[in-house]
Amino acid sequence: MVLVGLATVVPRSTPVVGVLRLQRKQRDLRPTLTSRSISQPAPIALWSDSSSLYWSGGFSSASGMVHSNSAMTFAGSGLSLNGPVEYATSLSIVGAKPSFSKTPSKVAPYGPTMNYNLGLYAPGGEQALSAGSSYFNETSTCSSSHGTWFVWGSLSPGLYWVPCNVVFLGVAQSMRITVVATGTISVVGAFESFSSYMDNLMLATTSNSPLALMLTGAGVSTKGYLWDPTGEVWITGAGDSLVCGAIGAGIIVTGLGLSIDGTSCPVIPPVVFSKPIYHALPAPIYVNTASLPPQPTPRGTPMVLPAP
Repeated sequence: MVLVGLATVVPRSTPVVGVLRLQRKQRDLRPTLTSRSISQPAPIALWSDSSSLYWSGGFSSASGMVHSNSAMTFAGSGLSLNGPVEYATSLSIVGAKPSFSKTPSKVAPYGPTMNYNLGLYAPGGEQALSAGSSYFNETSTCSSSHGTWFVWGSLSPGLYWVPCNVVFLGVAQSMRITVVATGTISVVGAFESFSSYMDNLMLATTSNSPLALMLTGAGVSTKGYLWDPTGEVWITGAGDSLVCGAIGAGIIVTGLGLSIDGTSCPVIPPVVFSKPIYHALPAPIYVNTASLPPQPTPRGTPMVLPAP
């Protein structure tokens, strides 16, 4: 990336002060810009951001970090955890002890190593625009379906904005989609297969409901993050397979024969968005006109400046 401003001829020792905009190559400048991390985040299998993590299902495994910023309880049997296990307040083991590859550790609460700004997937957002013709705004569907979109069949590949509840009811469907909703998301169909269309994001919602995001169907496969740091994520189906894991305000796992793998997330790092940033010059830059070419620099010629 380069920081680009517009230069004009100025008298000797005149300060040039202003606000620079961050520009990506071959992309139009927009009034609201974002910084992006291009580093691969730590592999996350399950992350409970503010409430507890409760796992009572049996004969299941998790590869990657299992973290709770509150309490953590294991009440199942035949559980295998391959990766760091962290809790902020208390750890309870009821019944058979899980197989830990690393000793669980008590840590101070902290946020996940990645963060999605879901507003950028809303109509007019940067990611919505980048999806082009593969962006689907389901506002009219929500209105006609009285606040819940029931999905029975396979969806076309793309990014879906759904300002209501979503329920997947199909059987043996396969689709490459990213769904961002404002209501709850439930997958109750059997043997459905989902892979992420964009940014390793699979199913995401801004709902703060205790039942915000639920996988209750059997044999469901997801490749992409399940994301809702303000609501609860439930994984209750049997034989489900999750690649990239789940991040929620709270995590409840009761399913049997589950495989949750954060370490096999696609090697292309997901786009991580932060708040808009604006770079101001750290100090006035004085232009020595004696070093300028004989002909004045035309107004509006791009001048490349180093990043602050």
